[in-house]
Amino acid sequence: MARKKIREYDSKRLLKEHFKRLSGNELPIKSAQVIRKEWEEWFGCLKSGFGSSCFFCERASRKREFYLNIVSERLGDSMSFSECGGIEIEENWEKVKTIFVPTGVSLTPEIIAPLVATLPLEIRREIEEFMNVVFAIFQDLDFTFLEMNPFTLVNGKPYPLDMRGELDDTAGFKNFKKWGHVEFPLPFGRVMSPTETFIHGLDAKTSASLKFSVEPQRTNLDNGCWRRCKYLGFASELGNYAEYSGAPKEDEVLQYARVVIDCATADPDGRKRALVIGGGIANFTDVAATFNGIGSSIEGEGVKT
Repeated sequence: MARKKIREYDSKRLLKEHFKRLSGNELPIKSAQVIRKEWEEWFGCLKSGFGSSCFFCERASRKREFYLNIVSERLGDSMSFSECGGIEIEENWEKVKTIFVPTGVSLTPEIIAPLVATLPLEIRREIEEFMNVVFAIFQDLDFTFLEMNPFTLVNGKPYPLDMRGELDDTAGFKNFKKWGHVEFPLPFGRVMSPTETFIHGLDAKTSASLKFSVEPQRTNLDNGCWRRCKYLGFASELGNYAEYSGAPKEDEVLQYARVVIDCATADPDGRKRALVIGGGIANFTDVAATFNGIGSSIEGEGVKT
């Protein structure tokens, strides 16, 4: 699993599109994302301080604000809910209630009951049904994180205001039609190198996970193995960092390793280079096949071993 943040616009777009598909009911969200070119066309000479795009949503009046959060965990999904959402959530974390839904178990009224038990009867059923549909969307679209802080009630119907989400990008191969044109934005200020862009393209075409970062000590990379390298004190010695998982095919590893080696041996500075390959227990990856890909790439590049 690779958790990737998506824009708020895409979170709301996916929620709106699939809410109707899974429940038959319309979710009255109105939002739009405007790229910088359109912004300048709309407002003429007005120079915005925005980046490449900005996000607008319809303003909704609200009297009560609620908090909802769903997170994918190793053995299932946790759902948290509070009647004190919005800016009040920070001062009322003790009022947040959480349930855990094990993998393969449906969200039943009995399981969700602790979250909605204290709600007034006139809104309890509406909010419970809303949470059921949101949970179904979360699982159906392979979200790994979804948070609404807050959502409110407009004409008695739940209405998400601020929302953020993360998707498992390794599930893109089976969800590309459901997701539509979803974008995984880079962290602020981060620009991909040509090599990273190529690997990103390989990653998008496979059900496995192929990651690569040039000079990770200068970026915000936060992968598990990279953190261990920093802990051991070798961060300053790493030129590039690559990580693959999820049972990539031998030819995919071959292409991947060739790019990594090309990048590692480019612009020689007279210093010796080392290719360090590490790993742990493989759940379902064919280690022999992936190492064949690495071996073939080394032989093909004429790297001395």
